[in-house]
Amino acid sequence: MRNSLMILGATLAGILFLSPTARARTSWTALNIKPGDKNFMYALDVLDKEHAWFLGVDSSSGNSQMVAYRTTDGEHLTMIGLPAPSTSQGVIMFSTLAFASQDTGYITGSEVEMSFPPKSHNNLWQTTNGGMSWTPLKTDMDEPISILRSMPTGEIFGTNGSQIIIIRDGSLTTSDLPQTTDKIRAMDVRMINTTCGYAVGGQKGDDNGDAPGNGIVWRTSDGGSTWEVVSSGLPFSVHAASFISSRTGWIGGYDLDRAWLYHTTDGGNTWKELQIPPHPATGLMGDNEEHPLTDIVYIKFFDRNRGLLVGLACISNCRSDSSSDDDDDPFGNDGGSQESPTILTAVYWTSDGGNTWEFDTDIETAMQTGNFMPEMMVYSPMAGAKFPSPNYGYTAGKNLLVLKYVADSPEDEPDGYPSCDENSDDDNGTGGNGNGTGDGTDDSASGSSDGGCSCATPATAGSSVPMAALFLAVVLAFVIRRRY
Repeated sequence: MRNSLMILGATLAGILFLSPTARARTSWTALNIKPGDKNFMYALDVLDKEHAWFLGVDSSSGNSQMVAYRTTDGEHLTMIGLPAPSTSQGVIMFSTLAFASQDTGYITGSEVEMSFPPKSHNNLWQTTNGGMSWTPLKTDMDEPISILRSMPTGEIFGTNGSQIIIIRDGSLTTSDLPQTTDKIRAMDVRMINTTCGYAVGGQKGDDNGDAPGNGIVWRTSDGGSTWEVVSSGLPFSVHAASFISSRTGWIGGYDLDRAWLYHTTDGGNTWKELQIPPHPATGLMGDNEEHPLTDIVYIKFFDRNRGLLVGLACISNCRSDSSSDDDDDPFGNDGGSQESPTILTAVYWTSDGGNTWEFDTDIETAMQTGNFMPEMMVYSPMAGAKFPSPNYGYTAGKNLLVLKYVADSPEDEPDGYPSCDENSDDDNGTGGNGNGTGDGTDDSASGSSDGGCSCATPATAGSSVPMAALFLAVVLAFVIRRRY
């Protein structure tokens, strides 16, 4: 009898573990939407509940243009200006942005002169009025900056793939990352505080037959001046991370087939894989099947127990649907099927350190907005998120969709500020701003690689207009393919 009860208990525990629990939080609202297959918010930064910035591409008029928005009340988005090209024949593809305060922020991008041959300039701009105007801070950098993450203390950390970028008081410095190559690149940086933190990366996968993988994790204990490799050769490409102490953290990413989630309690020396429940069936268009996650774009833990992740589940026109042996895009965007992949966004919450996860059903209810087939907005992959607190956060992605979360019942904020002391497990701090890139510092949409209101219509002239439009379309496709 006792053995029977033990077997029954183990069976029920297995069912509860493998089946995603779901509970509507009724706390998501849509702040912006503009349906369009090529309309995409791909970078964001969140300072607090009222102040956030978003960067994207709007192709609604048939001509792709860069756009940027901000909110100063947490309820309404207004368009802001973007840096103008330095020549009339130039066009800028912006990569990412981050704000140190309500006024001071930074944006990166590559300016291409439509000459023959084309000339490219990797630049960094600064604003001191919340994004209404911009001035160059650094021009003609060797590599484009793909990620910027803001700290609550005002510092900005980022990466260009082979180096860590540090901005303090408007001054930029760099430090080299060991063991980076043309294929092994840093994809995110997550500082625990201004002294210690981690960077993550790996091999993305490309059209030359290289699959995503070879994940790598770096660590710093001197404010980002030097870095050491603590893990390498991981079975997936790592581009999302969250650390709450020098020893305790989570990383996520993808390989050719699925999403991965790892947890460490010894600073990355060893890792334990955590299981992620599948996205439940939507019930739309005869969809009655669960869908395993194929990517993780954001992770945020507030202490050793409480956290969330934002994942993606590709359900059609994915790599596995392609008949081409040379199809090396993770979600079938080259070779084989020429149709765009269909992707669901999944938000999960945990209260036990990631051992079990609760699927958030309300976010899909909030997605179903707009005047044209609102239920189809559920198939809007989010490019990233940022949750500075367990009580509020933002996410953004396809269809220029911006969603805000505010907790119905506020939770306790994490206590204190994280320590770098490896002899203590001070894991109750906020970990900086935390993702991405996803979540240390918190997230813009893991990126990409992305006075008055003047929106970012690229300045072009004469016959270069079609060429500029083609450039934006190609780069937009590249940005989306990097994640989807």
